[in-house]
Amino acid sequence: MADSYQEQLKTQILKPTSFVEAYFKEARKGQTVPWLRVQVRPVLLKGSRFLQFSYFDEKKHIAKNYAGAELEQKLDELLGLPFKTMQVTTTNGRFRVQ
Repeated sequence: MADSYQEQLKTQILKPTSFVEAYFKEARKGQTVPWLRVQVRPVLLKGSRFLQFSYFDEKKHIAKNYAGAELEQKLDELLGLPFKTMQVTTTNGRFRVQ
């Protein structure tokens, strides 16, 4: 059985050597999401790799950095939301779900 698109996107996002960025935007028709857009990108903080989640709504932008088990939990939560557009960019190409 093939992996779900969420599992495939998660696999691409967690690859430290090829992941560039991901974004999630707009809710699917008839559904709601808590943010207008979420952007995920790798950052180095004190020599350690984190993924920075930038949450955007109409008035503010909140950035949070995650690594390890907390990163996987936050990524699973994000991938479980009904976003209309999900795109992951890697050094090998783009993966888009609409």
